[in-house]
Amino acid sequence: MNQASRESAFDRMVEEIQRRIIEDERATYSQKILEETYNPKNLSRMSAPDAVGIVYGGCGDTMEIYHIAPICISPYNTISMKERNINNGTS
Repeated sequence: MNQASRESAFDRMVEEIQRRIIEDERATYSQKILEETYNPKNLSRMSAPDAVGIVYGGCGDTMEIYHIAPICISPYNTISMKERNINNGTS
């Protein structure tokens, strides 16, 4: 078997594995989960959060969670600390 045919066989094998993975994903997960996985919307650091949590997974993954705490103005309306600072001219 020459180099070109080995590469061709390898490429076909990789394509088949990728096809099987996609089939398994579609059988296991909803379309919404797959969309969020492949096109994440909240994938950046928040510039001025009120709190930050960091979780380290056993497999080496790291997840950072950001939170802006709301301030109660009335029982029917809340604003965030960031909005309050902007409104007060402190930000």
